[in-house]
Amino acid sequence: MRRVWWAVPVVLVLVGCSQGTPSAERATAEPGDRAAVLAAADAADGTTDHVVARCAVCGLGMDGVAEHAATFEGYTLYFCSAECRESFEANPKAILARLAKQR
Repeated sequence: MRRVWWAVPVVLVLVGCSQGTPSAERATAEPGDRAAVLAAADAADGTTDHVVARCAVCGLGMDGVAEHAATFEGYTLYFCSAECRESFEANPKAILARLAKQR
């Protein structure tokens, strides 16, 4: 029974992140929209320093870490996992389009 308890938080984190992974056929954000979405995500942590500190793939719901950082259009984005960073790098426009819809 003890072995099962450690797996519950891991499964919840993985499920939360995988639900936010956009497919290739979803809409992409236009350049002007991307700038606005990035600026809003940047300001979400209370500072405007061109650093998005929360995981964009998880819809800004989880803190990102510098270990899983990427740069895009002048911003540094922190992701909660390597999988989220890779998902963003594969299709950043789709991730930002999804964030735009959440605003």
